[in-house]
Amino acid sequence: MSQPTAPQTSFDLTREIQRWSVLAQGFERLATRFLGLTTRQGAPIRRVGITSVARQTGTSTIAIQLAAALCRFPEQSAILVDANREHSWYDRQFTVNNSPGLLNALSGDLEIADCVQNTTTANLSVVTLGKPVWADVDYGKQSLADAFLGLSEIADRVFVDLPVVSDTSHFRAISQQLDGVILVLTPGLARLELAARVRHLLTQMEVELLAVVPNQWKS
Repeated sequence: MSQPTAPQTSFDLTREIQRWSVLAQGFERLATRFLGLTTRQGAPIRRVGITSVARQTGTSTIAIQLAAALCRFPEQSAILVDANREHSWYDRQFTVNNSPGLLNALSGDLEIADCVQNTTTANLSVVTLGKPVWADVDYGKQSLADAFLGLSEIADRVFVDLPVVSDTSHFRAISQQLDGVILVLTPGLARLELAARVRHLLTQMEVELLAVVPNQWKS
C-alpha cells in the first residue's frame, strides 16, 4: 500500500469556483457578514462549519464559494477542511490525490500544518481527509482541538465541510471545535420548520447556528 506523500501540487478549484461565478457577489456579501461576526465572548468568528440534514445538498459548493469569496478581500486567507468521511467532495474530484490530510493529523502521523495543501486560488488552501476513511481514527477532543488550533494559526478563517447533522458522533466532535455552523437547505425541504428543529438539536449540542443558506445546487 502506498503511503501519503507530502503536498507538492496545487489543488485546482478554478472550475468549481467559476461554475457559480454568477453568484460571486452573493457569496461576497455572505463573506462580508462573517467578517463582522463575533463569538459571544467578542472574538472574531474564525472557524466555521458547513452542514446539512441530508447529503448532496451543496455543502461543499457553499464551503468552496464562501472561502474563495473571502480570499478576494485584501489580506484575508482561508483553509478548506474536508471532514466529511461519508460523502467527500474532494475525494470524488481528486481521485489520484494521495496526500496526507485531517485523518493523518488526528492519528498522530503528521502535524496538521504538514497536511495543508495549496490551491490555484490565491490565499486559499485545502486539507483533505487523508488516510482511508475506514481507518480507525481518534476523534478525541484534544487531538481535534490541537488540529484546529494549528489551522487557525495558519489562516485567517477555517471553513469545514462537515458530515450531515444526523451523523451525530462525528458531527458533534468536530463542530464543538468551531465557532459555529452554517446550515444548508434545499428548496425542496420545509425550510422554516426544519431549520427550527435543527437549531434545537444544535443548541442541545452547544453548537452555534450562524446562518441558514438555501441552495439548489448539488455538491
